[in-house]
Amino acid sequence: MSKPAKTPAALLALLNEKMNPYADCPEGMSVSVIRADDSWEFRTTADDAT
Repeated sequence: MSKPAKTPAALLALLNEKMNPYADCPEGMSVSVIRADDSWEFRTTADDAT
């Protein structure tokens, strides 16, 4: 199993850069990066009001 080249912080920065022109993330919503075997996955969560 090889280690992914990017860190979770670098992946979140890339996601924010690419998605910013297309999506307005509402208050109460967040994106996380988690390890999935030998790669990474994005997960979103939102509070009940969102």
